[in-house]
Amino acid sequence: MKQNLTLGLLLFTATLFSQTNVRAWYADGQVWIVWEASAPFPETFAVYAKPTSFTNTANATLVGRLFKEEYGPGALREQVDSAATYRIPDGNGGIYQLAGNEALFVATPHQAGALFFAVVAWG
Repeated sequence: MKQNLTLGLLLFTATLFSQTNVRAWYADGQVWIVWEASAPFPETFAVYAKPTSFTNTANATLVGRLFKEEYGPGALREQVDSAATYRIPDGNGGIYQLAGNEALFVATPHQAGALFFAVVAWG
């Protein structure tokens, strides 16, 4: 019994480290997906989408796979300013500047309607 309780606590703790604060909005013909990414940063993130909510990525479509240099402004940070972040449309006519711990994916919708997104570390 004690082993089952320990395993349950370990599984519960592991779920706390999934991607948090994933949000998306439509602006300028694109869907801007932003999430918090924390160290150690994975080699890649996968982005999944589906017109209805889902709890398993096997039930959704893979719409993108981003490497470190893409989900964070890798080249800009390396060549210009190590604290640089993306500046994107905020959906209300203004500009949103990502925090240093936020990552970005931009999707181009090909039809009208709602989409639900999930962001997971690849693998």
